[in-house]
Amino acid sequence: MKIKRYLLLIILALWNLISVKAQNPIAAHFKDKLEKYLVKHPQVRDHIVVNDRGVYMFASLQEKRANKPEYVFSWQQVTLFKQLCSRAPQVARQLYLKNVPFNLPDSLKKTVRSHPTPLDTLPLRGVRIAIDPGHFAGDEKTARMEGRYIDITLANGTRVLFYESVLAWGTAKVLEKKLEAAGAKVLITRQKANLTALDMTFQQWYARYVRAQTSRGKRYLSPKQAFRQVLRAQDFKARVLKINAFQPDLTLIIHYNVDATNSPWQQPTNKNFAMAFVGGAFYQEELNTPEKRFQLLRLLITEDVEKSVRLSGHILQEHRRVLQVPTIEEPNQQSYLDKYCLYTGTKGVYTRNLSLSREIFGALCYGESLLQDNIQEIQQLNQKSFVIDKWYFPARVNQVAEAYYRGIKNYWLSTNR
Repeated sequence: MKIKRYLLLIILALWNLISVKAQNPIAAHFKDKLEKYLVKHPQVRDHIVVNDRGVYMFASLQEKRANKPEYVFSWQQVTLFKQLCSRAPQVARQLYLKNVPFNLPDSLKKTVRSHPTPLDTLPLRGVRIAIDPGHFAGDEKTARMEGRYIDITLANGTRVLFYESVLAWGTAKVLEKKLEAAGAKVLITRQKANLTALDMTFQQWYARYVRAQTSRGKRYLSPKQAFRQVLRAQDFKARVLKINAFQPDLTLIIHYNVDATNSPWQQPTNKNFAMAFVGGAFYQEELNTPEKRFQLLRLLITEDVEKSVRLSGHILQEHRRVLQVPTIEEPNQQSYLDKYCLYTGTKGVYTRNLSLSREIFGALCYGESLLQDNIQEIQQLNQKSFVIDKWYFPARVNQVAEAYYRGIKNYWLSTNR
């Protein structure tokens, strides 16, 4: 009986080996990619099936069980879909939402974007780069509403107060000059340190919101409630629309971080590290609309995730060199990384399903350059060294911008030269 059992096990093992080898290599590649970068929660698999014939997208588990796909994507469409997402991603999006087979319109067949050859003096010649400086608070009241500020009294009695939004905007402006000097074309989503991507301050937006609600005879929310329930979504949408309309070759989303284990950030921490996010890691109930399901398909089929990982890896490498800030190591003590992210295998780079990392087309790096509550960083970030548009910034902002610039240049030249 034991001999028969062993023979049976050997036969099953051989059958599995043959089955794996016989599997469509394209399907095998995308199955692996789906699990590595995109599926954070098992519920995601309720909406997608990858097999030898293609990709089947479902609106719900019930539709999947009834075998009623929302969209069927065949492997013969891979090259066409990549071309469409590269040249006119919004067209690809509309075709999916209308449940129309992907095709490349005649008007787009010759619209292949070419880039001038990089020069030693203009290494980023012709490259289109979008920069999104995170948040928008330009005063203490708004910063407290956003929850994105540092207000700590040091042991010597010095009060330290600064806002992440201002630091991010200053970094974007310094970086803009560096990139343009290297030949790039640059878009910044917020024109001033205290503006939202809607080109108005929070106070201006809230006044309009109150007037609009009052004119409709509807109640209006408190400032904090309106920010969380109304403005935040509008602001994110405006950022996405601006960036996608610009059709950048790559996008930088600039943020500064804090140590999650140091909450509520009333005292300094000795920890310091950098990290970056790219699109992916869909979580429970995050595929509840056709729009989000299209973005899952796009991230799966195109090479946007892989390009974003490479870009982010170059940027973090320069953070280590220029800023002397280490990249976060695995395993880590930041609970949100375990809960919401997938480690890409590139040091410090994680997939995460943030609205910006999901909806912006092309290569992107959502950077978290350092910990604002680190004891050394606090003191550096609190210094006032130079002025941009009447706003004062620390020299550390220059160094962060330089790290981004070098990482971008290294990525672009390694990819396109």
